[in-house]
Amino acid sequence: MGGLFTDTPPRRVHRLHELLRPNHVVVADRGYCRYAYLGQLFSEHLHCVIGMNASRRVNFRPHRRHAAFKHWKGPQSIWVRRLGKHDQIVDWITPAEVPPWLPRQTWDLLPDLLRVRQLRYRVTRRGYRLREVTLVTTLLDPQRYPKEAVAELYSQRWQVETNLRHLKTTMRMDVLRCLSVDGIHREPAVFGMVYNTVQLVLIHAAEAQGVPADHVSFLDVLRWLELGCPGGSLPWFIINPKRSRSAAPRIVRRRHKNHTYMTRPRKPQRNLPVKLEPSLN
Repeated sequence: MGGLFTDTPPRRVHRLHELLRPNHVVVADRGYCRYAYLGQLFSEHLHCVIGMNASRRVNFRPHRRHAAFKHWKGPQSIWVRRLGKHDQIVDWITPAEVPPWLPRQTWDLLPDLLRVRQLRYRVTRRGYRLREVTLVTTLLDPQRYPKEAVAELYSQRWQVETNLRHLKTTMRMDVLRCLSVDGIHREPAVFGMVYNTVQLVLIHAAEAQGVPADHVSFLDVLRWLELGCPGGSLPWFIINPKRSRSAAPRIVRRRHKNHTYMTRPRKPQRNLPVKLEPSLN
C-alpha cells in the first residue's frame, strides 16, 4: 500500500492524485480535515490519515447525540461503533455550506454520509508541541490497522518537513538564481535529480551500516558526492541519533537587517539621489 504525504493547499492537491493508485494512503495535516476533501478521496478509492481540525468537535462517548440538522453546533457525526478507548467509527454528516474552492457540480456528487474512523492518542516523546493528537482515517479495520500503527504512520509526516529543509536550506534551493523562464523550470529539476541521487546513496549506506535511512547524515552524503565520490566504495557516513528537545516557541534566530526590499530593477535606481546617512562623528 503506497502513500502520499502532502502539504499542498486543498484546491490544488487533487493534481497529485494522478500519482496514486486505488487503496493508496494520503497522510496530511489538519488543514485537509474537510468533508469535501475526504469525499473526493472516497470517489477515487483512496484512503487517508488526517489530523482532526479544531473546528470539528469530537466526542468519544458511545450512543451520544448527533446533529439533527446541519447547523447544530454539536458533533457533526453519527456514532456507529466503539473500537477501543478513544477509538470509534462514525458517519460524517454533509456540511451546510459549500467550500469556495470546490465546484458546485463536484459538491453535488459527494455522498450524504462518510464513514470514517476517529482516534486519539497522547504524545509522550520530548520535543513535540502537541501532547494530544486526534486523527480521522478511512482505515476502519482495527485488526489490520491497529491504533498504534496509524499513529506511527501519522508521525512519519514530520519527516516531510526535514526533507524540505534538506532541499531549501542544505542544498540552498530557497532562492532560484536563473533569470529566464526556461532556466527557472530547469533549476528545480536539477535540484531534484541531485536530491534523488543523495537519497539513493543514503539508502544504500543505511543498509550497509544497519541503521534507519533517516539517521544517516544527509549533509555528509552530499559533501561526499560533491568531492567526486573519493575511494569509489561507500564510506561509513555520520549517523545522527534520535534527537529530542524541549518545546520552544517558533522564533527567528537572527533579526533581519534594517534595509528595504528591492522591488525594482537595480540599474534605474543607480541614477536616483542617495540619501546621506548621518555621520557617526
